[in-house]
Amino acid sequence: MNKSRELSEVSVRLEQTFTSCKDETMTLQEQYDLYESIAIQILDSEFDEYEEDLLEEYLVTFLKQKRMELL
Repeated sequence: MNKSRELSEVSVRLEQTFTSCKDETMTLQEQYDLYESIAIQILDSEFDEYEEDLLEEYLVTFLKQKRMELL
């Protein structure tokens, strides 16, 4: 499997997890915090499955985009 496909699957899993955990009463900051928490969990559990820093850089970029969308 190529790296871009693997990384896009990471964002799909992150979005699915977010959707299943999200509460409609959450503020935008709380929603961002949830995204961040999920991203940290993914990084902690999967970092050794990717080239050095690749997953971390991808998740940081993902979170920057979410920050711009939400906050």
